[in-house]
Amino acid sequence: SVLCMNELLKLMFCLAVVASAKGTGTVSHLALVVKRSGLMVIPAVVYLVVNLISYPSLERINASVFTAISQLKVLATALFAMLMLRTSVSARKWRTLMVMVTGVTLISWESAPEMSQVAHSHNSFSQVVSLDYLVGIMCAAIQTMLSGFGAIFFEKILKSKSGKGLEEFSVWDRNIQLAIYSIIIYLPAACYETGWQILSGWTALVWLIAFLHAAGGILV
Repeated sequence: SVLCMNELLKLMFCLAVVASAKGTGTVSHLALVVKRSGLMVIPAVVYLVVNLISYPSLERINASVFTAISQLKVLATALFAMLMLRTSVSARKWRTLMVMVTGVTLISWESAPEMSQVAHSHNSFSQVVSLDYLVGIMCAAIQTMLSGFGAIFFEKILKSKSGKGLEEFSVWDRNIQLAIYSIIIYLPAACYETGWQILSGWTALVWLIAFLHAAGGILV
């Protein structure tokens, strides 16, 4: 329900910005925005997987390791920027990224939990790292890569021109499209999970977290 509310808050903010900019032509403009929103299904699904895969990861690794791995989004973004946007990355930046990867690898390795003696005797691989811990690391890495892909895909759509078959919409228009598809995905799940009582049990702290998450999404 928190994810659904995040998208609702972002949608309301972006609608307010577009309405203030378009004035009397807001309705017709929004109709066009919704009509031309098909491509935004892709990042909406990607961010859904990103949010879902973070839970099994956090169940298996501690928050500090998860945060460290999440910093590799910079590397993932650079890789997808080269592939999708043809952006050049200097050798100095690559060295910096490699140092970051080394740091994250060391943190993950040092934070790996020790296995029991039974596990040691049955599996030589478990002498190096817990399988459950490795699954958490892999989930965090996949989440980071998908997050980088989603960011670059969104940027590619923003920078695409109408001459290539795409309408030129503002970042607020694209965020409206993304929020609509995200709500379509999250709302049924939130209703099923809460028994149609989406805001039941919400405290001031939960509302604060929702607002901060929404604000972070808008700023990014």
